[in-house]
Order: sequence, then C-alpha cells, then structure tokens
Amino acid sequence: MIMVGGGVAIDPSSRAALWRGTAASRVLLEETLLSQAYSIFGNAQGGAVNDLAALWSGTAASGSFLLVDTAAQYTGGHVRGISNGWQAGEAGYAGGAAGHYRAALWHAASNPDAYPAILHFGGTDDNSIVWGIDGATAATPGQQAGAATVDGSLHAILWNGSAAAYVDLHPAGGVSSQAYALHGGRQAGYVDVGGDALRATVWQGTAASAIELHPAGMADSLAFALRDNWVAGDVYPTDDPNSRRALLWNLNDRGNPIDLSALMPVNYVYAAARGIDADPTGRLSIVGMAFNTQTSAVEAVMWTYDPPAAAGVPGLSTAAMAALIVLLMVLGGWSVRTPGRNGWR
Repeated sequence: MIMVGGGVAIDPSSRAALWRGTAASRVLLEETLLSQAYSIFGNAQGGAVNDLAALWSGTAASGSFLLVDTAAQYTGGHVRGISNGWQAGEAGYAGGAAGHYRAALWHAASNPDAYPAILHFGGTDDNSIVWGIDGATAATPGQQAGAATVDGSLHAILWNGSAAAYVDLHPAGGVSSQAYALHGGRQAGYVDVGGDALRATVWQGTAASAIELHPAGMADSLAFALRDNWVAGDVYPTDDPNSRRALLWNLNDRGNPIDLSALMPVNYVYAAARGIDADPTGRLSIVGMAFNTQTSAVEAVMWTYDPPAAAGVPGLSTAAMAALIVLLMVLGGWSVRTPGRNGWR
C-alpha cells in the first residue's frame, strides 16, 4: 500500500509526504513550503503547495503546478483525487465573497498547462468541490464525487465530467450532505439529518438509493473511503470532537462495523480512517491518522486486513472479521489535514 499525506495550515513546517507501507519509506514531496498530498493513482500524487494545485510522481524534484485562469478570477487550487491522468479538486474563486471555491477538473496527461474544466453550476456566491474521481480513461474523465451549494446548503453531487452533467445525491429531508469517495458505481459520504447529526451514507448514483451506515448509539458518523463492499470512516460516540474513532464497514453486513480504534495500542486516540485500497490478493489497506499520547503528535497509520472468503456473506460476525485484521503500522509523526465533524482537523 502506498499512501500520501500532508500538513495542516496551522503548522507551517508541514510537508507533503509519500509512504510505501513503512515509516522508513517516507519521502518528502515538498522540502521547503507548506504542502499537502491528498490523493494517489499509480505513481502520481496530487495535492497542493501553498494552496496551489500540485502534482508529483514520487519525488520532490518531480513536482509541478496545475494552472488556473487568473483572468477569470480563479486563484490557486487543490488536487483532491486522481484517476488515469485526470485530476479533480477545486480552484479558489475571487469573483464573489472571500473564501469561495469552484469544483475543477484538470487533464494534465493531455496538456499540463491547460486550465481546468470548471464543474461549478451554482451562483457567484455558491461553492462546489470535488473530493474524489473514479473510472477515468485516457480520453474520458469518468465520474467525480463531491458537494455543491444548492438552495443555500451543501448537497452531495455526482458529476459525469462537466458542469451540465451532474446528479444531486441529497436525500429528501436532509439538511446538508457531501460525497467524499466513489468506486465501482457507489459513492460514500454523510448526510446531516438535522440538529447537526451526521450520518455516514452510501449511494448508488441517485438520491433515492441512499443507505445509512450510522451505528446505533453514536452521535455522528461519516464515510470517507470506499472500495468494493468496504467503507472506511469515523464515528463520534459523543458530540466531543475528541471522541472520534475509526471504523470499517462491510456493506454486506453493515450493521456490524469493525472498530479500528479498538485494535490500536492504548496510547493512540482520536483515530480517523481516510483511505482504503485492495491489492490483487484482496488484502485491504486502510490508512488514516491517530494522536499518539506518548509523543503528543498526530501520526499517519495503516491497518491491513485479509478478508476471509466468507467476508462477502451477510452475517459474518464482527469478531470473525476483526480477528483477521493485522494492526497497525505507524508510519511516523506527521500532521494531516482532513475533513471531520467540526470542519477541517
């Protein structure tokens, strides 16, 4: 499993980084400036340097910037997802109120100096963002998942490569929603069902297909990563942001998620799961972060899991699955910037 990470804006010493499964393998993708790496596809990594959209191919020397049309009042940007030569994320927009952003889609493989296609379909003071991209080919951009302002609130959105080709995934009765990940025709994120109560949700391309993953007794839940029938994310047992725990759901047995936090050493708390992938043998790698109380640092972590042949059968017990998880590879002290219950953490 190869993973990427980066730093929080409040820490000017943080740098985009790349790991290849061990702490010793860490490579800094940016050695001088504040930077984050959010996404990876093959040997390509995407993120930002000083809020300018950036690409790498495994080394700091390989770094390059993606352009935005400053004449149209776009400023900087971030690459949140990569798929087969396409990059998706957002560009800052200075044409409205301060701090606005527009969903953007670059194709650096065909023209690294081209401006992105802007997927934004709302008004001047609305926002939109792409969190993930999947299914791109060399010629076509596949699908993009994210969120956009609709009627004054954020709605989970599924784009098909252009501003005109989108599906509003927001379910009836929800207050707001976002889609953070997509794979194989599914999308994962959350729905605010009212009273700031967030519910991890999976869709299959329509608002009506929304399935809630929220575990009983939890205050909030969010889904951030998706691979086949597996979803990784967070739950909050209470309204305290520091109660966060990392979770893994099997969509064939979604009522029995695995508490990844419970598998960690006691000195690791506030764990979060942010990415998931599978190798050719089916082994899952779940990556995220946790706070190490011994070092007082947020550290990148990875769980690995070999699903049994029966893992696709409904009713497989949580204990049976959890027993097969190989805990945790600590990839080194490194702050990461990710969306959480109370904004970016």
